[in-house]
Amino acid sequence: MHVVNQTSTQLILRHFPLRAWVLSGSLLTTMIVLGLLLIQGGQRTTLDCRRSVPDQGNCRLLVGVPGRDPLADQTIPLTEIAEAEVQTFTTGAVAKGAEETYTVLLLTPTRKISFQSLQSSRAEAEAVVSRINQFLQNPSEQILTLTYRHNTFSWRLDSGFVVLLLLVGVPALVLLLILVSAESQILTYTFDKTQGQLTIKAKGIFGQRVEQFPLHEIGPALAEISYSGLPLILPNTPIATAGTIHINFDLKCQIALKSFFS
Repeated sequence: MHVVNQTSTQLILRHFPLRAWVLSGSLLTTMIVLGLLLIQGGQRTTLDCRRSVPDQGNCRLLVGVPGRDPLADQTIPLTEIAEAEVQTFTTGAVAKGAEETYTVLLLTPTRKISFQSLQSSRAEAEAVVSRINQFLQNPSEQILTLTYRHNTFSWRLDSGFVVLLLLVGVPALVLLLILVSAESQILTYTFDKTQGQLTIKAKGIFGQRVEQFPLHEIGPALAEISYSGLPLILPNTPIATAGTIHINFDLKCQIALKSFFS
């Protein structure tokens, strides 16, 4: 809390809860990051190949989140897919221990189509390539369906997880938001001898509230302030009994108050 303005007839104090605002910002950031991770965790790529006769058929490559419109959807004739292969990507300097990641590509005469995003396991990528090539080389096999989950943290976003998140996570976040909003109010105290009243403005996330109290009922208690340096809460005053706002002043503001009422 700090002194905004002080004259012989008016004293304005303001409390800005920095810690509460930092917590609010951290909470909001956490919610955004969690939402993005959940969206990423639910996204998947599906390769669905169907062969009607030995030399005819199509492969459908679908990218998206189940239950929503696909982000990408393309159909590739089976006759255009020559084979699948693993492509290796190297990141970092070799001298510092370069890391290799892998992705699965479908090869056609004109382009390379990515099926899986980067993988940290070459064995996993090679197993997928082997399965695709086995289907391409076996005319009697009619259906091949492979699904790759884009799980950055290997989360399994199934119905059970979603239900648990809704039942536990959402109410907990709402409760925490309510608690933080109550503690993050910007409080402005205006002591005015001309009007003979104390005006308290509490501005928070959900709006602003203004309360007024007779200054003659507050002044005597404030005039008896001792310079203890401890937070000051006034009992048996209209402010304390209102049940909504309590005065809580630090030493610097206590000195300003004593000077104002002396």
